[in-house]
Amino acid sequence: MDDYFLGIFDNVLQGSKLKKDLSTLPSVKETWERSLTLQGGYWLGRCQIHDLDVEELRFMFYNFLGLHLQERQGTVTWEGLIYELTLHDTIVRRLSLETVANKVRGAYLQCVKNPGLERVSGGTPVFSDWSQVANGLDSINDDTTNVATGSHAARLTRVSSGNTYLYQDIEVLESRIYEVSFYSRGDGSVDGRYRLQKLSGGISDIIPLTNTGFIATRYQQLKLTVVTPAGCTLMRLYLQAPAANGSAYFDEVSVKLMVNDRPLESLTAVAEVASSKQRFGIKETLITGQENKTAAEQARDQHLNVHAWPQVERAPIAGQGKPTLEIVAAGYSFTTKWVLNSLAQYSETQADQLVALLLSQCEYLSTLVIKTNTTPVFLDGRYRTVRQALNLAIEAADNNGTPWRLYVTANRTAVFEALAKTPAYILRGGKFYPPTGPQMAVAPRLLTPAVVRDQDYPFPGRQVGSWFDDRRDFLLQEVVVGPGGLTWREGDIA
Repeated sequence: MDDYFLGIFDNVLQGSKLKKDLSTLPSVKETWERSLTLQGGYWLGRCQIHDLDVEELRFMFYNFLGLHLQERQGTVTWEGLIYELTLHDTIVRRLSLETVANKVRGAYLQCVKNPGLERVSGGTPVFSDWSQVANGLDSINDDTTNVATGSHAARLTRVSSGNTYLYQDIEVLESRIYEVSFYSRGDGSVDGRYRLQKLSGGISDIIPLTNTGFIATRYQQLKLTVVTPAGCTLMRLYLQAPAANGSAYFDEVSVKLMVNDRPLESLTAVAEVASSKQRFGIKETLITGQENKTAAEQARDQHLNVHAWPQVERAPIAGQGKPTLEIVAAGYSFTTKWVLNSLAQYSETQADQLVALLLSQCEYLSTLVIKTNTTPVFLDGRYRTVRQALNLAIEAADNNGTPWRLYVTANRTAVFEALAKTPAYILRGGKFYPPTGPQMAVAPRLLTPAVVRDQDYPFPGRQVGSWFDDRRDFLLQEVVVGPGGLTWREGDIA
């Protein structure tokens, strides 16, 4: 293989300078293996280096994570970025991009802070994260006896004014559906009141001051569905004292974003480390399951502090072999799971347009080849990585029984196209040949996943119910080339 080359270059977002030629290293020739898959394209590559001095191996370990690795045999036959490095030295050290997160958001279902009124301040305002106004002889108190849940509730008592209330400003998305709810009760003669107000883009009522209707001394839940006005990104919720003298109680307040009648997590602002993004590219993460915005912001910041840069993992060495550097590289299709889909609320479109919009968010992909597919696709409001959203589009694209595939090939080109039914190769005598032209076996490193015809199978003709035109045809799902030569795997068309 006089034209064979394997080398490490700058990270493609930063340059193209050759950092290390691996082609001539005997240990690499003995261990380099890489795979291609039907969905994804260039997939995984790995090798070991033990014929360099330990200082050079250490330098590569600390400096080569995220760099570009490319294999060529006349043309580019595989490429990806270095995803993981393991150095067997005096101890074992490992660095990986898997845990790096340099752009982080927190996610939370509950838009209200201190929704159960369980955190009390001991002063004024009475409840943490809530503001209050108490006029005249009216009062706002922490009630620890008459509660709906937990140990605390708010008691608002009118004596003279009635213009007494708790309120909280809540960040929202414009033109979205929210569920607003709380528990309330009266004292047997009066009920409390509530109000919802738009603050951004001009102040106006979303819901004017309204009685709860809960006069009885048992708690009842009031639940409302509201649509935030255009331009509204901040709204204020009021819990107000009765219109006549007496007391009203409030507990378990909730505001949640809704999609398809189900709660959807809201997101905090982004926290990021620019220098890590510049070095490795955007590696975005969503920290889910937090109680409210404050908890989500704290979890976001804590995660970013720990994971903005790769952390060395250590283990004792097993035996006393040569110092060895293990390299694992991943094809650039892996980077589609590094980015959160920003099309969180997306109206119905067609598969090809959605794929193009999703892939345009992935900075590592340089060229998009998107074939026409007008199948309708709806991406709902749940937050997903770009890869998860792409999977929905690929599944929907099969509108006439023809599978579609999405893969990344040479020069970081992403291709979205229907799987060609015509065989790309002929399998004969255990070797792959082009279907026409000179009958020379295809070099293993030039072989790619596709439909193949097994010419040695003695029963031609169409099989009833099969997608293939000929029962001799099959799907070459994965191609692996390593020191032992070519191995491959057949796949199911489903």
